[in-house]
Amino acid sequence: VKALTPCRGCFGPIREGANPMVDMMGALSTIGLDPKEIQDRVALFNRYIGATARLRPMPARR
Repeated sequence: VKALTPCRGCFGPIREGANPMVDMMGALSTIGLDPKEIQDRVALFNRYIGATARLRPMPARR
């Protein structure tokens, strides 16, 4: 990819049976941040877990 930006990396594959998106959302909650406030949480979290998402999409807001 010629984006002229260094790769942040995905930190490689996750262990079998892990659900790191839920772990990351829990970590954010423990410091007082609401994960629902993140505009594109799936894209943000996928950056760090190699796109092995197991989280369902949020329902559309009305």
